[in-house]
Amino acid sequence: MSWTAEGVMVYQISNLKNSESLMTQFKIHKRINSIGMIFMAVTIFTGVWLMISNWGQQYWISAAIISLTGIVVAGLISKRKFSKISDLLITGSSNEDFVNVKRRIAPVISTVYFKLILGTLIVCLMSIKPNMIGSIVFVLTGWSLAILIFKITSSRYNS
Repeated sequence: MSWTAEGVMVYQISNLKNSESLMTQFKIHKRINSIGMIFMAVTIFTGVWLMISNWGQQYWISAAIISLTGIVVAGLISKRKFSKISDLLITGSSNEDFVNVKRRIAPVISTVYFKLILGTLIVCLMSIKPNMIGSIVFVLTGWSLAILIFKITSSRYNS
């Protein structure tokens, strides 16, 4: 659910025209990101606990936990970058500052895409439940695609 909200936020940020509306989106993202991080931590904990207590080693769960950890790290990175950009918005008031902020937001927008792709990977892993080789292939493919899209969107928003 939080990934959907973040996806909508990315669309809205790319169409904003002034710093006030951008600041509103930042406040919304901050709440969504905080709640999402809590749910990711709970999901990682329960996945590890279920493997230890009930199921034993499940390769697809291990692969999902690796991807969830990537989502948490991306969330922490975007949270820090959002804080820095928010400070720029608060101190700056000219249109030039707003353009500079829109340019600096590219990595944050890219982390949202990164998290969406890894989230989709996790859903695939949960649905298919592949063996060890399949889990490795899924993780390598998913992470490669996520990194590729991250780089593409970063360059697109910076141009």
